[in-house]
Amino acid sequence: MRRPGSPPEVGLADERAGLRPLPTRPVEVPEVADRGMSKTGIIRWHGNLYSVP
Repeated sequence: MRRPGSPPEVGLADERAGLRPLPTRPVEVPEVADRGMSKTGIIRWHGNLYSVP
């Protein structure tokens, strides 16, 4: 665990042993859809409302 005030490299060196390598193949995206956004920044997705920053 990195102590407050220490550089990020110190924490990375401590955590490196627990990190796994990234997958070699791309991650599959199950669904891609274009969505419109209202003037208030709300989108509807599968019956739910979500705010968009």
